[in-house]
Amino acid sequence: MKTYLDLAEIVDCGEREFIRADVTGMTEAQITEVKTAMKAVMGSTPYTLDRHFCRHEDNGTCTMQPES
Repeated sequence: MKTYLDLAEIVDCGEREFIRADVTGMTEAQITEVKTAMKAVMGSTPYTLDRHFCRHEDNGTCTMQPES
Protein backbone atom coordinates (compact mmCIF):
# COMPACT_ATOMS: atom_id res chain seq x y z
CA MET A 1 0.00 0.00 0.00
CA LYS A 2 1.20 3.48 -0.85
CA THR A 3 0.35 6.54 1.24
CA TYR A 4 0.07 10.03 -0.20
CA LEU A 5 -0.88 13.49 0.94
CA ASP A 6 -3.27 15.06 -1.57
CA LEU A 7 -3.78 18.81 -1.43
CA ALA A 8 -6.37 20.35 -3.76
CA GLU A 9 -7.30 23.98 -4.23
CA ILE A 10 -10.98 24.76 -3.67
CA VAL A 11 -12.38 26.54 -6.75
CA ASP A 12 -15.87 27.39 -8.00
CA CYS A 13 -15.07 26.48 -11.59
CA GLY A 14 -12.12 25.84 -13.84
CA GLU A 15 -8.92 23.97 -13.17
CA ARG A 16 -7.53 23.71 -9.68
CA GLU A 17 -4.04 23.33 -8.30
CA PHE A 18 -3.30 19.81 -7.06
CA ILE A 19 -0.26 18.55 -5.16
CA ARG A 20 0.41 14.90 -4.32
CA ALA A 21 3.31 13.86 -2.11
CA ASP A 22 4.31 10.24 -1.57
CA VAL A 23 4.76 9.79 2.19
CA THR A 24 4.93 5.99 2.19
CA GLY A 25 7.21 4.82 5.01
CA MET A 26 7.69 8.26 6.53
CA THR A 27 7.37 8.97 10.24
CA GLU A 28 4.61 11.28 11.47
CA ALA A 29 7.25 13.96 12.11
CA GLN A 30 8.42 13.73 8.49
CA ILE A 31 4.82 13.79 7.24
CA THR A 32 4.20 16.94 9.29
CA GLU A 33 7.16 18.58 7.54
CA VAL A 34 5.75 17.65 4.14
CA LYS A 35 2.32 19.02 5.11
CA THR A 36 3.90 22.29 6.25
CA ALA A 37 5.69 22.67 2.92
CA MET A 38 2.54 21.87 0.93
CA LYS A 39 0.51 24.40 2.91
CA ALA A 40 3.19 27.05 2.35
CA VAL A 41 2.86 26.61 -1.42
CA MET A 42 -0.87 27.35 -1.21
CA GLY A 43 -0.48 30.44 0.98
CA SER A 44 -3.93 31.89 1.72
CA THR A 45 -5.65 29.96 -1.08
CA PRO A 46 -8.39 27.66 0.30
CA TYR A 47 -7.65 23.94 -0.08
CA THR A 48 -8.48 20.46 1.13
CA LEU A 49 -5.79 18.13 2.45
CA ASP A 50 -6.30 14.37 2.66
CA ARG A 51 -4.20 11.35 3.51
CA HIS A 52 -4.71 8.98 0.60
CA PHE A 53 -4.25 5.27 1.29
CA CYS A 54 -3.78 3.76 -2.18
CA ARG A 55 -4.32 0.04 -2.52
CA HIS A 56 -4.47 -0.20 -6.32
CA GLU A 57 -1.22 -2.16 -6.50
CA ASP A 58 -2.79 -4.72 -4.15
CA ASN A 59 -6.01 -4.88 -6.23
CA GLY A 60 -7.83 -2.93 -3.52
CA THR A 61 -9.59 0.40 -3.31
CA CYS A 62 -8.33 3.73 -2.06
CA THR A 63 -9.51 5.43 1.09
CA MET A 64 -9.12 9.07 2.04
CA GLN A 65 -8.72 10.56 5.51
CA PRO A 66 -9.02 14.34 5.98
CA GLU A 67 -5.92 16.00 7.44
CA SER A 68 -5.59 19.29 9.25
